Amino acid sequence: MNTLSQWAYHAISKHFNKIVKHENGVLANQDIEQVHQMRVGMRRLRSAIDCFGLVLQLPKKVSAARVGKISRILGELRDLDVMSEMIESLVDQIPNQEIKHLDPVFKSLKQDRQYCYKKVKTLFSDNLYIQLKQELKKWLDDPSYTQIDQVDINFVLPDILLPQISNFFLYPTWYFPASCQKSEQYELSLHALRKQAKKLRYNLELFEQEASQGYQYYLQEVTQVQTILGDIQDNIVLREFLKQTWQQDSKKTTPTLSDILQKNNLQHWQAWQNQSAKFLSLDFKKSFYLAILNSPTN
Repeated sequence: MNTLSQWAYHAISKHFNKIVKHENGVLANQDIEQVHQMRVGMRRLRSAIDCFGLVLQLPKKVSAARVGKISRILGELRDLDVMSEMIESLVDQIPNQEIKHLDPVFKSLKQDRQYCYKKVKTLFSDNLYIQLKQELKKWLDDPSYTQIDQVDINFVLPDILLPQISNFFLYPTWYFPASCQKSEQYELSLHALRKQAKKLRYNLELFEQEASQGYQYYLQEVTQVQTILGDIQDNIVLREFLKQTWQQDSKKTTPTLSDILQKNNLQHWQAWQNQSAKFLSLDFKKSFYLAILNSPTN
């Protein structure tokens, strides 16, 4: 693959096929990994549409916005599965007298999941999903591009990726004063930065296979940002879910579980402090940019 259009087609085809591959598994509702993989496929497809927007001529029914709507519906189901897995992984560390308090939690999660699964099942018969799939199949059979479709990918790759990296570094979360950290506003800002990290990661991964070691190193660093911020967000969501379910602080209901979550939270925050300090280094930033400029795609 040498041209911009070839890379665009490869990315969209790959992610679309991943989505279709897991559709039956999601409907069967027997393996939560199917939901996860289909959601990832949707997110990566959305990123590919955004990334290659300058060369793609897609049908009106195929857009990043429509893909995003579908992804969010799948995401509601996936988030509940993640929360259930988190709690189940902690059960062995909790004394028996506290475990009984988790019964209403699991009951609530089960009810919420049944509701979200019905939404997903309905989605597959909704025009939002059906039209997207039909129109994308047609486009893959007969793709259409803009006039720059034959441009060499090596010539434009920095122009595609560097603005995204710049926007990532300019995100306000990096520069919050210490006095504002751990506030609700800061937590929301971290969640937004996590989304930006995920989008940047997906777009960097589009070109990972042929990239240099330097390129792959900085891709791993962005992935680490996403992972750490994901751990922080999962902890926040779980804490709030427990609070709403019990209508009181978990310290009173399950002190051991509360202590475990607090300990995990402190570890995640320390990891974030270390990772953010790295990204705020001027040398790190310059080297990141140079890795993109010096990473041809063969």
